[in-house]
Amino acid sequence: DYDTNVSSSVKTPKQLERALAAGYESVKIASNFRLDRTYYITKNVNIYSEEAYTLTRASGFAGDIFVVGEYSDGTPCEEAVTFAPKARFSI
Repeated sequence: DYDTNVSSSVKTPKQLERALAAGYESVKIASNFRLDRTYYITKNVNIYSEEAYTLTRASGFAGDIFVVGEYSDGTPCEEAVTFAPKARFSI
């Protein structure tokens, strides 16, 4: 389901996990879904959507949804991670 450097639309946490692990440059969010674990962003990736979707914590999960710039063991990643000018974040 994935093009060379761009993932297909992701509609589930599992698809998001696979797209990030595969190192795709762009990941398109295509539905609302709940996340039950932390996703570590260790290289530049464009996570975007063409409509307003909400990624929320699953019931019982109180951790970070995304940690940017470090691996799960707390080691900083070697690749710089940057944010697009129009990036929007909310808690």
